[in-house]
Amino acid sequence: MKTISKWTQKSVSFIIACSLCILCFAQSAVAQKDSTLNKEVEVSKAYRPKVGSASKIKFSPKKFKPSQKPTGINYNINSQRINTGNNIDKLKAAEMEQTNTDDSGLGYLKAGVGNYWTPYGEFYFNKRKSKTTAFGMHYGHISSHGDIKLENDQKVDAPYSNNFFKLFGKHIGRKTTFSADAFYNRDRVTFYGFPGEERIPEPSLNTWQGEKQVYDKVGLSLSLTNEMNSRLDPGFTLAFDYYHFGTETDHKEDFISFGYSYDKELDGFNLVLDGGFDFINASKSINVFGVPEFDDELKNFLFRFNPAISLGEETWNLKAGIMTTSIFGDDESEFNVYPNLYTEWTPVEGVLTLFATADGQLNTNTLASTYEQVPYLTPNTKLENTNNKVNLGGGFYGNFSPSTGFRIEAKYSDIENLPLFVLQSKTSATNGNYIQNTFLPLYTDGNQLTISGELYLVSTGNVNFHMKGNYYNYDLDNYDNAWQLPDFDFTFTSTIRYSDQLTFNADLLLEGGRDAAIYSFPESTTESTALPVMENSFSLDPVIDLSIGANYKYNKSWSFWGRMNNILFQRPERWLGYQEQSFNLLLGASYSF
Repeated sequence: MKTISKWTQKSVSFIIACSLCILCFAQSAVAQKDSTLNKEVEVSKAYRPKVGSASKIKFSPKKFKPSQKPTGINYNINSQRINTGNNIDKLKAAEMEQTNTDDSGLGYLKAGVGNYWTPYGEFYFNKRKSKTTAFGMHYGHISSHGDIKLENDQKVDAPYSNNFFKLFGKHIGRKTTFSADAFYNRDRVTFYGFPGEERIPEPSLNTWQGEKQVYDKVGLSLSLTNEMNSRLDPGFTLAFDYYHFGTETDHKEDFISFGYSYDKELDGFNLVLDGGFDFINASKSINVFGVPEFDDELKNFLFRFNPAISLGEETWNLKAGIMTTSIFGDDESEFNVYPNLYTEWTPVEGVLTLFATADGQLNTNTLASTYEQVPYLTPNTKLENTNNKVNLGGGFYGNFSPSTGFRIEAKYSDIENLPLFVLQSKTSATNGNYIQNTFLPLYTDGNQLTISGELYLVSTGNVNFHMKGNYYNYDLDNYDNAWQLPDFDFTFTSTIRYSDQLTFNADLLLEGGRDAAIYSFPESTTESTALPVMENSFSLDPVIDLSIGANYKYNKSWSFWGRMNNILFQRPERWLGYQEQSFNLLLGASYSF
């Protein structure tokens, strides 16, 4: 268990106390302005490195239900920190539907600028041709060109950029709904990090110091859905997804997926069938920043078939079945069977529901998903799949009142091939001992225990908050530490509607300290299957990120907003050697049309 410093403990106590005072003050200040309960809570997402993630999300305080999908591994990768506090989500096609059909608004244009030489822009357009057909587009850009001070107090250039473009459309027929999305994402990071001379006293050389890496992803998604209306009209969904992913270093991946689901009402229960197949073609180039490497190509097929039955009454529900996956190709061949169980019981309707789950999942660690989680991944790294052999979970959720909800859950996972990311030490006749500033995965089997809690409050439509915390405990076969993974995280997001024109928001992100390490690999290969030896290990400080913002609606068309992030002037180091931006400010305006 990591020890948090006294300064950190005092800071956390001070922040929590201030947050409670602000909530109490805001509640009394605005309670008389609007007595109508707003059924949607706007909260700011916890920080993510993507443009589309630095935004507001909608949170519905209806019946609180937990996710039935495996939690998986989330490294909370944060290469840089920019949070506008505005709606710049990468929209799904389903989000085009507007509850108010009389709203003549077509979209908006947003622009802003911040320190660290940070420009931000976004354009959203949504055209409803009829009550059943709509189409639109969404574009966003954010970049930064400032310097960052590393552990050794050396300032380095650390530019980055996030870009996305999306076209979307939907047609609602008499029985079916057809949706289509086409997108292009282009993100850039720089390998600017280095652990520092105090940590690594011997002479060191970073192979990719100052080099840039670019990630391009272009794709298409199609879906056809029919909602189940009666025993004679079963529900079904057909889905197709394709993307091509490539990097500056010619690491490429093509992904094709076809999925289906079928829901048929029978005597006393429903028959549920879903499944599909994925095809993944990944290739590595022979040229990495001008350094000759190896040429390789891997093709894999994954088939899924998940039969189940579901039944229930007003106070209880049960779903029971199995999930099967069969994978074969150039890299590996295996067949897995997992349980697929979910049950819940509601002793008090709308107040308390108890639930239990048992399932599993084969997670295909694609290039696109791994680079998104680990932007400083060593180019041309070979990736292996992670097998959640079984996930056992349970807990309860409910509502204290129509405006409050809660969820408590515990989950145990038995995992095979859990990836842990470390820096690599090398030795050569030319350069001697040196450290690469990119991360390679180590794989290990083990167990993960996750305990989660969540609470939200909507108060007269003026003061809303949402908080969520997770505690993680790992028992690993090959390593004593879960490298680069925090032992807990906590998010608190809130909005205060002071008037019809003025809205404030505040966000608090706490992350437990991380353990990081440098390993040496055999010189003959950089493959992740090599047997590594740990040379150094380090403890990274916990992260405390407090941000506040405001939005002023000048008239129906114009709004002005501002956002201050990391106001405690921390220099977070979520990845060993990669300090992030300290205090940053973003100011801008929005025009709706």
